Amino acid sequence: MEIQQQAKPPYGIVLQTMHSQLAGDLLRALRQNVFGAIDDNVAEAGRQHDFGWAASDAEQLKHLGRHQLQGFSIVPDEVEISSWQTSLRRTEDSAPLINVLISRHFCFLSKDNPLHKKFLQEETRRRGRIEDNLSFSAEDLNRWTAAVGFCDLLSLYLSCGSIEEVQFPLSHPADPAAAHAPTVLLSWKDGSPRFSPPVLEPDTFRIDTKEYSGNGSELQERRVEWTFLEG
Repeated sequence: MEIQQQAKPPYGIVLQTMHSQLAGDLLRALRQNVFGAIDDNVAEAGRQHDFGWAASDAEQLKHLGRHQLQGFSIVPDEVEISSWQTSLRRTEDSAPLINVLISRHFCFLSKDNPLHKKFLQEETRRRGRIEDNLSFSAEDLNRWTAAVGFCDLLSLYLSCGSIEEVQFPLSHPADPAAAHAPTVLLSWKDGSPRFSPPVLEPDTFRIDTKEYSGNGSELQERRVEWTFLEG
């Protein structure tokens, strides 16, 4: 969040859809001993969870060069809630597990203000009716929600360009239980990130950014990648 707020051109713009797709790729690469087996629909929930931000991102890009870009963490609450609701609506006809996990993720992220509290109450009620008909245990739903949150945070960390050593809880980071969860250390060596103990299968992860030089509204496509060499 600090990097977002202090960013000055030139920088790369990571659209929420790109960050979201990276989270899905990370979910597919999780070692089974971390959060257990990851159902394909769990990875798909991670991949699609922030697709609802597309309209907000597009609107900001229309005014690039005339207005300061707002990172997701500082947009008005109304924009955030609207983007969450769009993500949920677009997955209503998908596998129920996808919609449920995205809902759980957003509910954990809800803030302590009237608008978010209203969203939390309504969404918890709506999601509960779906969860009652799922064939998955509460334990599975909890660990998959944790996996989605973990990979969401990891995707955000990578996307912001930080190379600081950092501890990640093996939990959904917004879950109050995360304060007592075991952690893993992410550090960097020769430009490559690595977890201790290992979390991901060895792989290279990519994201397409829009590089902004600060001149008008001109953007250049740029692909960024990270290779985890664990194991």
